[in-house]
Amino acid sequence: RIKASLVLYTYENQWDPNSKDIILKGESQNYVITAGINEIIINMKTDYVKLYVTKNDSIQDKIDWIAQNGNSTQKYKIILSEYGDDPFNELIEFKSSLNNRAKSITFTSDNPEKVAFKTSGSTYSFPCQILVSTYTKIIFENIQMKPDCNFAIIQSGSDSNVTIGQGTKLVDNKSHDNAISVAGGRVIMEGDATISGFKSAGSVYITHGGFIMQGKSRIYDCESDSDGGAIYLANINNTFTLREKATIENCKAATDGGAIYHKGSTVTIESGSIINCEAGRRGG
Repeated sequence: RIKASLVLYTYENQWDPNSKDIILKGESQNYVITAGINEIIINMKTDYVKLYVTKNDSIQDKIDWIAQNGNSTQKYKIILSEYGDDPFNELIEFKSSLNNRAKSITFTSDNPEKVAFKTSGSTYSFPCQILVSTYTKIIFENIQMKPDCNFAIIQSGSDSNVTIGQGTKLVDNKSHDNAISVAGGRVIMEGDATISGFKSAGSVYITHGGFIMQGKSRIYDCESDSDGGAIYLANINNTFTLREKATIENCKAATDGGAIYHKGSTVTIESGSIINCEAGRRGG
């Protein structure tokens, strides 16, 4: 025997005289519930299940909750909220335990004008601030991130699917490593997302996998003290695509490839712009 209570904001009782089941239909702010004798069906009305992270919360705890309780048909949104002038400071990982636990996870902020995320430490087990090792789609949206350690902000792993989306800004305030390290899977930069100010190793380093710039996304004012001021493709199986109105601008390399450096990789420029980039030796 199961006892349950449900508070409905609006409700409607329906009985089908041709059915042996009595049907109760109810509707709340977030759910549509259909209950019969043999089954109860609960459907989400909202596009996302929203998980708010406030100042004293752990971001990783919310991610781990999805890994334990999520389902593959649902979208989730982790919202950094109520953090005032102090950005969140945490090394986080989207693990393979998220596989088949979410349709997508969006990592965002409720105040995109402020820096929401900044990490001041790093360890060898976390070679960056955000590590993605799940094939569940991970989306960064309306969030400002600044590193304060010597590693990439975001690293994608094998089979990962990462989108750097609308309103997202990756900004370096010191001389660090890359903004994004692609070690597998695919990373898409779209909307009006920007990467700027990375001054020692360019902005995107690709060892395995692919990177796409589209929409009005922009990489600018980045530098490398060797090759690839904006994009570095490390081996022949890597891919990079520039399309739509995406732009690489004012990037520099000390040796080769002011904008893009590759070692036999597939580089496709469908449209977009490469403006005012320079190299100390070849490929400005």
